[in-house]
Amino acid sequence: MNIAFISYEYPPETGGGGIGSYLIQCNTWFNKDGNIATIICGTAKETAFWESDTVYRIPSKTWEEFDEKLPEYFLGLNKNFDIIEGIDFRGCGLSLKNINLQTPIIARAHTLNYVVDHYLTDNLSIWQKIRFGLGALRRFTIPSFNRGLQKIDYQREFDFLKEADAIVSPSKELIKTYVKLGIKNDFYHLPLLFSLNNISVPYTLTPQNNRLKIVFFGRLEKRKGILNIIEVIPHILKSNLNVHFYFVGAPALSPKSKLMMDDFIKFKLKKYKEYITVLPAIPYNQVKSLIQAGDIFLQPSLFDNFPVACLEIMANGKCIIGSDSGGMAEMIENAKSGILIKPDNTRDLIFAINQLLTDQSLIKKYGSQAKQRANLFHPEKIVKQQIAIYQKVIDEFKLLK
Repeated sequence: MNIAFISYEYPPETGGGGIGSYLIQCNTWFNKDGNIATIICGTAKETAFWESDTVYRIPSKTWEEFDEKLPEYFLGLNKNFDIIEGIDFRGCGLSLKNINLQTPIIARAHTLNYVVDHYLTDNLSIWQKIRFGLGALRRFTIPSFNRGLQKIDYQREFDFLKEADAIVSPSKELIKTYVKLGIKNDFYHLPLLFSLNNISVPYTLTPQNNRLKIVFFGRLEKRKGILNIIEVIPHILKSNLNVHFYFVGAPALSPKSKLMMDDFIKFKLKKYKEYITVLPAIPYNQVKSLIQAGDIFLQPSLFDNFPVACLEIMANGKCIIGSDSGGMAEMIENAKSGILIKPDNTRDLIFAINQLLTDQSLIKKYGSQAKQRANLFHPEKIVKQQIAIYQKVIDEFKLLK
């Protein structure tokens, strides 16, 4: 099967978030067993080029510019693809749907920008609203804070999900969310690919000490539960000083004017700076080393679709505290392969961390069971299911034509 994966984001040049991590695995797992995968993504360079035999970059500085230019460069490839996979985020792939290709196009659900912004725009300062507004204008939408977020400001996303030949979601919870938003289409449920043995470049959590290392890694933003982690740290340190908290990731806006989230963490926890370290985002090839360096991992998201980071933590046999909102509840069995808490619940998070610190045998126990649990999502199993979904969509597309 010949598959085109469409996304402005692809590491290392145009981002290394969850979408990029997923596509790295697609590039690895779908280019074998007779299948061919081509990643079409963005670049800041002025001309298109083949980064490798399977990665083609087209000149664009934003998701919107990428999708606008996509048809011209896509048609110029002169390739006969069996199916095309776009991204729900920013409606990446809508432009190809609009030119009526004789090829089915599915939307891979990661999380709509509309949903992400819902968790990021509560109680913004004037400075933050200006920044958020400028972002909306770059997306050719008109922001409005008094009336709240409106679907019309994110029309491309909703149009793409409506027009796509099918939607593939990594979690059942995300399907429920989209149905509540009025999205009607054929939904398929399939977890995202992740790496069991990604190539790892050494990474050290500094400062190095004999304390238990409690780690958050990912985007430093409200949606990921960062504000909750900040709130619980003083409570934990009241009873246990043999811990060190690490925040690793790129910062988003914080609740305080003119402070990004990394500086906000340092500001709020300045009394505890001996026990806190904030580090920048790391490249994907250092993730495994980071996970191996930590003891307890925090992923208390307010909402997350199906965070690949969670599976990577589990596959490396590490203990994780996640939230039961979104896809983590489909990965983690509470009190077996980790701990699940209610989202935005600091009391639950304090209790969960203290439970592990009081009975540290649970850290190893949950980590071991998490590693076994991760095998249920083995990439070889997921690839077979994904190919089967592709084939079903292709067959139905041909019948309709």
